[in-house]
Amino acid sequence: MVEKRLRYHLARGEFYKHWQLKESKTGKTIYFRPEDTNFLLENVKLYNKKAVAQRIYEGANKNVCAWLSIKGSVKIRTEEIDVSNMTEIFYNPRETPFWTYKNLVNIGLDLVDLDLKEFNKVIINKTKIYVQ
Repeated sequence: MVEKRLRYHLARGEFYKHWQLKESKTGKTIYFRPEDTNFLLENVKLYNKKAVAQRIYEGANKNVCAWLSIKGSVKIRTEEIDVSNMTEIFYNPRETPFWTYKNLVNIGLDLVDLDLKEFNKVIINKTKIYVQ
């Protein structure tokens, strides 16, 4: 199966704040409006360019530095997907320069660095990302 990359596109323009799904072999790119799209992903690895993320964390302008690498299937849904047995993860280099669990950010506990962590199942409802 061909690897795909999914990231939240923040460059100004037509697809600002859309999900960008890119097939790595062909470079074919498709954009999805988060308000209308939910994803069920299999065999996903969390990537982050640490040096870029650290610079953003310290105040530099945002640049592409994180994405989901998908080696399994990508299923796209219009209805929200049940996440009752899953944990929300979080990425915003302005707040933390690595992927982490959302609940730890909310309550101020020591954060867990999830960069390069692999998950069998990832669900995205709108802009929220959940792992199992």
